[in-house]
Amino acid sequence: MGRFLARGRVFPLTRPYVMGILNVTPDSFSDGGRYCSPELALARGLELQAQGADVIDLGGQSTRPGFTAVPWQEEWNRLKDVLPLLLRELDAPLSVDTFYPQVAEKALAAGAHIVNDVTGFGKEMLRAAAGSGCGCVVNCPLGGQGGEVLSATRRFFQTRLEEAARLGFSEEQLCFDPGVGFGTNYEEDLTLLANAGSLRMGDCALLVGASRKRVTARGGGGESAPLALEDRLAPTLAAHTAAALSGADFLRAHDVKEAVTAARMAGALRGKITQEGRGQTMDTIWLKGLEIFAYHGVNPEEKEQGQRFLLDLELQADLRKARGSDDLRDTVNYAGVRKTVQRVFTEAKYDLIERAAQVVCQAVLREHPLVQAVTLTLKKPEAPMNAVFDYAGVTITLRRGEEESL
Repeated sequence: MGRFLARGRVFPLTRPYVMGILNVTPDSFSDGGRYCSPELALARGLELQAQGADVIDLGGQSTRPGFTAVPWQEEWNRLKDVLPLLLRELDAPLSVDTFYPQVAEKALAAGAHIVNDVTGFGKEMLRAAAGSGCGCVVNCPLGGQGGEVLSATRRFFQTRLEEAARLGFSEEQLCFDPGVGFGTNYEEDLTLLANAGSLRMGDCALLVGASRKRVTARGGGGESAPLALEDRLAPTLAAHTAAALSGADFLRAHDVKEAVTAARMAGALRGKITQEGRGQTMDTIWLKGLEIFAYHGVNPEEKEQGQRFLLDLELQADLRKARGSDDLRDTVNYAGVRKTVQRVFTEAKYDLIERAAQVVCQAVLREHPLVQAVTLTLKKPEAPMNAVFDYAGVTITLRRGEEESL
Protein backbone atom coordinates (compact mmCIF):
# COMPACT_ATOMS: atom_id res chain seq x y z
CA MET A 1 0.00 0.00 0.00
CA GLY A 2 1.51 3.30 -1.10
CA ARG A 3 0.78 6.78 0.20
CA PHE A 4 0.97 10.40 -0.89
CA LEU A 5 2.69 12.87 1.44
CA ALA A 6 2.10 16.62 1.50
CA ARG A 7 3.77 18.55 4.32
CA GLY A 8 2.60 16.27 7.10
CA ARG A 9 -0.69 15.30 5.45
CA VAL A 10 -0.79 11.58 4.64
CA PHE A 11 -3.04 9.98 2.03
CA PRO A 12 -2.90 6.16 2.10
CA LEU A 13 -3.55 5.05 -1.47
CA THR A 14 -6.37 2.71 -0.52
CA ARG A 15 -9.29 4.61 -2.08
CA PRO A 16 -9.96 7.40 -4.58
CA TYR A 17 -9.72 10.91 -3.09
CA VAL A 18 -11.54 13.98 -4.42
CA MET A 19 -9.73 17.25 -5.10
CA GLY A 20 -12.25 20.08 -5.15
CA ILE A 21 -11.66 22.93 -7.62
CA LEU A 22 -11.75 26.51 -6.35
CA ASN A 23 -10.87 29.18 -8.93
CA VAL A 24 -10.39 32.82 -7.97
CA THR A 25 -10.24 33.89 -11.60
CA PRO A 26 -12.49 36.03 -13.81
CA ASP A 27 -12.14 33.75 -16.86
CA SER A 28 -12.00 30.03 -15.93
CA PHE A 29 -14.14 28.02 -18.34
CA SER A 30 -16.51 26.67 -15.69
CA ASP A 31 -16.65 28.96 -12.65
CA GLY A 32 -14.80 32.09 -13.68
CA GLY A 33 -15.77 35.19 -11.71
CA ARG A 34 -17.83 33.42 -9.06
CA TYR A 35 -15.33 33.37 -6.18
CA CYS A 36 -12.95 36.25 -6.79
CA SER A 37 -13.28 37.95 -3.40
CA PRO A 38 -11.69 36.42 -0.27
CA GLU A 39 -15.12 36.15 1.38
CA LEU A 40 -16.69 34.31 -1.55
CA ALA A 41 -13.65 32.07 -1.92
CA LEU A 42 -13.74 31.13 1.77
CA ALA A 43 -17.45 30.38 1.63
CA ARG A 44 -16.90 28.15 -1.40
CA GLY A 45 -13.92 26.43 0.24
CA LEU A 46 -15.96 25.66 3.34
CA GLU A 47 -18.77 24.35 1.12
CA LEU A 48 -16.41 22.04 -0.77
CA GLN A 49 -14.95 20.77 2.49
CA ALA A 50 -18.43 20.10 3.90
CA GLN A 51 -19.29 18.18 0.74
CA GLY A 52 -16.36 15.86 1.39
CA ALA A 53 -13.44 17.25 -0.62
CA ASP A 54 -10.20 15.67 0.57
CA VAL A 55 -8.10 18.49 -0.94
CA ILE A 56 -8.98 22.02 -2.10
CA ASP A 57 -7.19 23.05 -5.31
CA LEU A 58 -6.91 26.84 -5.47
CA GLY A 59 -6.26 28.45 -8.86
CA GLY A 60 -5.45 32.04 -9.75
CA GLN A 61 -4.89 31.49 -13.48
CA SER A 62 -7.25 30.07 -16.08
CA THR A 63 -5.82 27.22 -18.14
CA ARG A 64 -8.88 26.73 -20.32
CA PRO A 65 -8.22 25.96 -24.02
CA GLY A 66 -6.83 29.06 -25.73
CA PHE A 67 -6.15 30.92 -22.47
CA THR A 68 -3.88 33.96 -22.31
CA ALA A 69 -1.50 33.76 -19.38
CA VAL A 70 -1.41 36.62 -16.91
CA PRO A 71 1.94 37.59 -15.32
CA TRP A 72 2.92 35.84 -12.12
CA GLN A 73 2.50 39.06 -10.14
CA GLU A 74 -1.16 39.32 -11.15
CA GLU A 75 -1.76 35.66 -10.37
CA TRP A 76 -0.23 36.11 -6.93
CA ASN A 77 -2.34 39.22 -6.32
CA ARG A 78 -5.41 37.05 -6.84
CA LEU A 79 -4.15 34.50 -4.31
CA LYS A 80 -2.31 36.43 -1.63
CA ASP A 81 -5.35 37.45 0.45
CA VAL A 82 -7.36 34.25 -0.16
CA LEU A 83 -4.62 31.73 0.61
CA PRO A 84 -3.93 32.60 4.27
CA LEU A 85 -7.66 32.86 4.94
CA LEU A 86 -8.30 29.37 3.58
CA LEU A 87 -5.32 27.92 5.41
CA ARG A 88 -6.58 29.37 8.67
CA GLU A 89 -10.22 28.33 8.32
CA LEU A 90 -10.10 25.00 6.48
CA ASP A 91 -9.10 21.60 7.80
CA ALA A 92 -8.62 20.16 4.31
CA PRO A 93 -5.11 20.54 2.87
CA LEU A 94 -4.66 23.21 0.23
CA SER A 95 -3.22 22.74 -3.24
CA VAL A 96 -2.16 25.74 -5.32
CA ASP A 97 -2.64 25.38 -9.07
CA THR A 98 0.17 27.37 -10.68
CA PHE A 99 2.88 27.04 -13.31
CA TYR A 100 4.92 29.94 -11.97
CA PRO A 101 7.83 29.03 -9.63
CA GLN A 102 7.58 32.50 -8.05
CA VAL A 103 3.95 31.89 -7.09
CA ALA A 104 4.76 28.39 -5.84
CA GLU A 105 7.50 29.75 -3.56
CA LYS A 106 5.19 32.37 -2.07
CA ALA A 107 2.33 29.89 -1.65
CA LEU A 108 4.57 27.36 0.08
CA ALA A 109 5.97 30.09 2.34
CA ALA A 110 2.37 30.90 3.30
CA GLY A 111 1.71 27.25 4.19
CA ALA A 112 0.24 25.55 1.11
CA HIS A 113 0.53 21.76 1.15
CA ILE A 114 0.60 20.88 -2.57
CA VAL A 115 1.72 22.52 -5.81
CA ASN A 116 -0.25 21.50 -8.91
CA ASP A 117 1.61 22.47 -12.10
CA VAL A 118 -0.27 21.88 -15.36
CA THR A 119 2.92 22.49 -17.37
CA GLY A 120 4.65 19.48 -15.84
CA PHE A 121 7.04 20.65 -13.11
CA GLY A 122 10.07 21.79 -15.04
CA LYS A 123 13.44 22.21 -13.37
CA GLU A 124 12.69 25.71 -12.03
CA MET A 125 9.46 24.53 -10.43
CA LEU A 126 11.19 21.50 -8.95
CA ARG A 127 13.84 23.76 -7.43
CA ALA A 128 11.13 26.07 -6.06
CA ALA A 129 9.44 23.16 -4.29
CA ALA A 130 12.58 21.27 -3.24
CA GLY A 131 13.09 20.94 0.48
CA SER A 132 9.58 22.10 1.39
CA GLY A 133 8.12 18.62 1.87
CA CYS A 134 5.16 19.60 -0.30
CA GLY A 135 3.20 17.25 -2.50
CA CYS A 136 3.71 17.80 -6.23
CA VAL A 137 1.06 17.16 -8.88
CA VAL A 138 2.96 16.72 -12.15
CA ASN A 139 0.74 17.16 -15.20
CA CYS A 140 1.76 15.75 -18.57
CA PRO A 141 1.24 18.55 -21.13
CA LEU A 142 2.09 16.56 -24.27
CA GLY A 143 -0.90 15.67 -26.44
CA GLY A 144 -0.67 15.06 -30.18
CA GLN A 145 0.74 11.58 -29.64
CA GLY A 146 -2.12 9.58 -31.16
CA GLY A 147 -1.78 5.87 -30.49
CA GLU A 148 1.50 6.48 -28.65
CA VAL A 149 -0.05 8.70 -25.97
CA LEU A 150 0.38 6.12 -23.18
CA SER A 151 4.03 5.36 -23.88
CA ALA A 152 4.83 9.06 -24.41
CA THR A 153 3.15 9.95 -21.12
CA ARG A 154 5.06 7.25 -19.27
CA ARG A 155 8.35 8.49 -20.72
CA PHE A 156 7.52 12.03 -19.62
CA PHE A 157 6.65 10.83 -16.10
CA GLN A 158 9.83 8.76 -15.89
CA THR A 159 11.96 11.77 -16.82
CA ARG A 160 10.28 13.95 -14.20
CA LEU A 161 10.60 11.20 -11.60
CA GLU A 162 14.35 10.98 -12.19
CA GLU A 163 14.77 14.77 -12.12
CA ALA A 164 12.79 15.02 -8.88
CA ALA A 165 14.80 12.23 -7.26
CA ARG A 166 18.05 14.08 -7.99
CA LEU A 167 16.68 17.07 -6.04
CA GLY A 168 15.73 14.96 -3.04
CA PHE A 169 12.02 14.36 -3.65
CA SER A 170 10.66 11.01 -2.54
CA GLU A 171 8.25 9.06 -4.75
CA GLU A 172 5.62 9.56 -2.03
CA GLN A 173 5.68 13.33 -2.66
CA LEU A 174 4.85 12.94 -6.35
CA CYS A 175 1.43 12.60 -7.93
CA PHE A 176 1.29 12.26 -11.72
CA ASP A 177 -1.57 13.56 -13.86
CA PRO A 178 -1.84 12.34 -17.48
CA GLY A 179 -3.23 15.72 -18.56
CA VAL A 180 -6.66 14.93 -19.97
CA GLY A 181 -7.68 17.88 -22.14
CA PHE A 182 -4.25 19.55 -22.20
CA GLY A 183 -3.43 19.44 -25.89
CA THR A 184 -4.94 15.97 -26.24
CA ASN A 185 -7.70 15.05 -28.65
CA TYR A 186 -10.83 13.05 -27.93
CA GLU A 187 -9.35 9.62 -28.70
CA GLU A 188 -6.23 10.35 -26.65
CA ASP A 189 -8.36 11.47 -23.71
CA LEU A 190 -10.40 8.27 -23.86
CA THR A 191 -7.20 6.21 -23.96
CA LEU A 192 -5.78 8.03 -20.93
CA LEU A 193 -8.98 7.63 -18.93
CA ALA A 194 -9.44 3.95 -19.77
CA ASN A 195 -5.82 3.06 -19.03
CA ALA A 196 -4.99 5.40 -16.16
CA GLY A 197 -3.64 2.61 -13.96
CA SER A 198 -1.00 1.68 -16.53
CA LEU A 199 0.57 5.12 -16.04
CA ARG A 200 1.44 4.55 -12.39
CA MET A 201 5.11 5.18 -11.59
CA GLY A 202 6.53 3.23 -8.67
CA ASP A 203 5.10 4.44 -5.37
CA CYS A 204 3.85 7.74 -6.82
CA ALA A 205 0.17 8.67 -6.66
CA LEU A 206 -1.96 9.20 -9.76
CA LEU A 207 -4.50 11.99 -10.37
CA VAL A 208 -7.07 12.30 -13.15
CA GLY A 209 -9.09 15.43 -13.93
CA ALA A 210 -11.77 15.27 -16.61
CA SER A 211 -14.34 17.44 -14.85
CA ARG A 212 -16.63 19.20 -17.38
CA LYS A 213 -13.94 18.97 -20.07
CA ARG A 214 -14.50 18.52 -23.80
CA VAL A 215 -14.08 14.76 -23.62
CA THR A 216 -17.17 14.59 -21.39
CA ALA A 217 -19.11 16.88 -23.76
CA ARG A 218 -18.50 14.63 -26.76
CA GLY A 219 -18.49 11.34 -24.86
CA GLY A 220 -21.80 12.13 -23.21
CA GLY A 221 -23.54 13.77 -26.14
CA GLY A 222 -21.95 12.37 -29.26
CA GLU A 223 -19.88 14.06 -31.94
CA SER A 224 -22.82 15.79 -33.57
CA ALA A 225 -24.42 17.04 -30.35
CA PRO A 226 -21.78 17.68 -27.67
CA LEU A 227 -23.19 18.52 -24.26
CA ALA A 228 -23.38 22.04 -22.87
CA LEU A 229 -21.28 22.82 -19.82
CA GLU A 230 -24.20 22.45 -17.39
CA ASP A 231 -25.01 18.96 -18.72
CA ARG A 232 -21.58 17.37 -18.25
CA LEU A 233 -21.92 16.06 -14.68
CA ALA A 234 -23.02 12.53 -15.60
CA PRO A 235 -20.25 11.90 -18.18
CA THR A 236 -17.73 13.44 -15.79
CA LEU A 237 -18.72 10.93 -13.10
CA ALA A 238 -18.53 8.11 -15.65
CA ALA A 239 -15.06 9.20 -16.79
CA HIS A 240 -13.75 9.55 -13.24
CA THR A 241 -15.24 6.22 -12.19
CA ALA A 242 -13.50 4.49 -15.11
CA ALA A 243 -10.22 6.15 -14.13
CA ALA A 244 -10.66 5.20 -10.46
CA LEU A 245 -11.39 1.57 -11.34
CA SER A 246 -8.27 1.59 -13.50
CA GLY A 247 -6.19 2.87 -10.59
CA ALA A 248 -6.45 6.66 -10.21
CA ASP A 249 -5.92 7.83 -6.61
CA PHE A 250 -7.17 11.44 -6.90
CA LEU A 251 -10.06 12.84 -8.95
CA ARG A 252 -10.11 16.60 -9.57
CA ALA A 253 -13.70 17.81 -9.73
CA HIS A 254 -15.97 20.86 -9.77
CA ASP A 255 -19.09 19.02 -8.52
CA VAL A 256 -17.65 17.76 -5.26
CA LYS A 257 -20.77 16.37 -3.58
CA GLU A 258 -21.53 14.09 -6.51
CA ALA A 259 -17.85 13.30 -7.08
CA VAL A 260 -17.43 12.13 -3.49
CA THR A 261 -20.37 9.72 -3.57
CA ALA A 262 -19.24 8.36 -6.95
CA ALA A 263 -15.67 7.96 -5.67
CA ARG A 264 -16.92 6.00 -2.67
CA MET A 265 -18.74 3.61 -4.95
CA ALA A 266 -15.74 3.34 -7.24
CA GLY A 267 -13.55 2.60 -4.22
CA ALA A 268 -15.87 -0.17 -3.07
CA LEU A 269 -15.89 -1.69 -6.55
CA ARG A 270 -12.14 -1.35 -6.93
CA GLY A 271 -11.65 -3.28 -3.71
CA LYS A 272 -13.76 -6.14 -5.02
CA ILE A 273 -12.05 -6.09 -8.40
CA THR A 274 -8.69 -6.29 -6.66
CA GLN A 275 -9.81 -9.09 -4.37
CA GLU A 276 -11.49 -11.20 -7.02
CA GLY A 277 -9.22 -10.40 -9.96
CA ARG A 278 -12.21 -9.50 -12.10
CA GLY A 279 -12.53 -6.70 -14.61
CA GLN A 280 -8.85 -6.78 -15.51
CA THR A 281 -6.89 -8.40 -18.30
CA MET A 282 -4.43 -10.64 -16.52
CA ASP A 283 -1.37 -12.30 -17.99
CA THR A 284 0.92 -14.75 -16.23
CA ILE A 285 4.65 -14.59 -15.54
CA TRP A 286 6.39 -17.68 -14.16
CA LEU A 287 9.54 -18.01 -12.09
CA LYS A 288 9.99 -21.71 -11.33
CA GLY A 289 12.52 -23.79 -9.46
CA LEU A 290 14.25 -20.90 -7.68
CA GLU A 291 16.61 -22.55 -5.20
CA ILE A 292 17.44 -20.66 -1.99
CA PHE A 293 19.27 -21.82 1.12
CA ALA A 294 17.64 -20.52 4.31
CA TYR A 295 17.05 -21.25 8.00
CA HIS A 296 13.31 -21.80 8.39
CA GLY A 297 11.72 -24.60 10.41
CA VAL A 298 10.27 -25.63 13.74
CA ASN A 299 13.14 -27.93 14.72
CA PRO A 300 16.27 -26.32 16.21
CA GLU A 301 18.58 -28.05 13.73
CA GLU A 302 16.70 -26.46 10.84
CA LYS A 303 17.42 -23.00 12.17
CA GLU A 304 21.02 -23.90 12.99
CA GLN A 305 22.04 -25.87 9.92
CA GLY A 306 19.62 -24.53 7.35
CA GLN A 307 18.32 -26.34 4.30
CA ARG A 308 17.50 -26.00 0.63
CA PHE A 309 14.13 -24.59 -0.46
CA LEU A 310 12.55 -24.51 -3.91
CA LEU A 311 10.20 -21.67 -4.87
CA ASP A 312 7.76 -21.49 -7.79
CA LEU A 313 6.16 -18.09 -8.41
CA GLU A 314 3.19 -17.27 -10.60
CA LEU A 315 2.69 -13.52 -11.12
CA GLN A 316 -0.53 -12.03 -12.50
CA ALA A 317 -0.16 -8.73 -14.34
CA ASP A 318 -1.62 -6.78 -17.25
CA LEU A 319 1.07 -7.03 -19.91
CA ARG A 320 -0.79 -5.52 -22.84
CA LYS A 321 1.50 -2.49 -22.96
CA ALA A 322 4.65 -4.61 -22.94
CA ARG A 323 3.33 -6.73 -25.77
CA GLY A 324 3.10 -3.62 -27.92
CA SER A 325 5.99 -1.50 -26.69
CA ASP A 326 8.77 -4.09 -26.27
CA ASP A 327 9.89 -1.90 -23.36
CA LEU A 328 11.14 -3.41 -20.08
CA ARG A 329 9.48 -0.59 -18.12
CA ASP A 330 6.08 -1.91 -19.21
CA THR A 331 6.49 -5.38 -17.72
CA VAL A 332 7.67 -7.08 -14.53
CA ASN A 333 11.43 -7.30 -14.23
CA TYR A 334 12.11 -10.98 -13.50
CA ALA A 335 15.60 -10.25 -12.15
CA GLY A 336 14.13 -7.65 -9.80
CA VAL A 337 11.55 -10.14 -8.52
CA ARG A 338 14.30 -12.69 -7.93
CA LYS A 339 16.29 -10.18 -5.88
CA THR A 340 13.21 -9.28 -3.82
CA VAL A 341 12.44 -12.94 -3.10
CA GLN A 342 16.07 -13.81 -2.27
CA ARG A 343 16.44 -10.88 0.13
CA VAL A 344 13.14 -11.25 1.96
CA PHE A 345 13.28 -15.05 2.20
CA THR A 346 16.73 -15.03 3.85
CA GLU A 347 16.65 -11.93 6.07
CA ALA A 348 14.69 -13.61 8.91
CA LYS A 349 14.07 -17.10 10.32
CA TYR A 350 10.51 -18.47 10.54
CA ASP A 351 9.07 -21.55 12.18
CA LEU A 352 6.42 -22.03 9.51
CA ILE A 353 6.89 -21.97 5.76
CA GLU A 354 3.38 -20.53 5.60
CA ARG A 355 4.69 -17.36 7.24
CA ALA A 356 7.80 -17.29 5.07
CA ALA A 357 5.63 -17.57 1.97
CA GLN A 358 3.34 -14.76 3.17
CA VAL A 359 6.14 -12.24 3.71
CA VAL A 360 7.64 -13.04 0.31
CA CYS A 361 4.30 -12.46 -1.44
CA GLN A 362 3.77 -9.21 0.47
CA ALA A 363 7.19 -7.95 -0.62
CA VAL A 364 6.62 -8.85 -4.27
CA LEU A 365 3.35 -6.89 -4.34
CA ARG A 366 4.86 -3.97 -2.46
CA GLU A 367 7.99 -3.63 -4.60
CA HIS A 368 6.60 -4.51 -8.04
CA PRO A 369 3.50 -2.37 -8.70
CA LEU A 370 2.52 -4.03 -11.99
CA VAL A 371 1.96 -7.35 -10.20
CA GLN A 372 -1.71 -7.72 -9.25
CA ALA A 373 -1.54 -11.18 -7.67
CA VAL A 374 1.19 -13.62 -6.74
CA THR A 375 0.96 -17.36 -6.13
CA LEU A 376 3.94 -18.93 -4.38
CA THR A 377 4.57 -22.65 -4.00
CA LEU A 378 7.26 -23.14 -1.37
CA LYS A 379 8.86 -26.60 -1.25
CA LYS A 380 11.09 -28.30 1.34
CA PRO A 381 12.82 -31.24 -0.41
CA GLU A 382 14.74 -32.10 2.78
CA ALA A 383 12.00 -31.66 5.38
CA PRO A 384 12.81 -33.65 8.56
CA MET A 385 10.39 -36.56 8.11
CA ASN A 386 11.05 -40.29 8.39
CA ALA A 387 9.59 -41.11 4.99
CA VAL A 388 10.36 -41.25 1.29
CA PHE A 389 8.91 -38.18 -0.44
CA ASP A 390 9.68 -35.59 -3.09
CA TYR A 391 9.03 -32.54 -0.96
CA ALA A 392 6.76 -31.00 1.67
CA GLY A 393 5.33 -27.66 0.76
CA VAL A 394 2.63 -25.02 0.76
CA THR A 395 0.97 -22.86 -1.89
CA ILE A 396 -0.51 -19.45 -1.07
CA THR A 397 -2.02 -16.70 -3.21
CA LEU A 398 -2.00 -13.01 -2.30
CA ARG A 399 -3.75 -10.29 -4.32
CA ARG A 400 -3.10 -6.58 -4.45
CA GLY A 401 -5.00 -4.88 -1.64
CA GLU A 402 -4.33 -7.81 0.68
CA GLU A 403 -0.62 -7.08 1.28
CA GLU A 404 -1.18 -5.69 4.76
CA SER A 405 -3.93 -8.11 5.75
CA LEU A 406 -1.72 -9.97 8.23
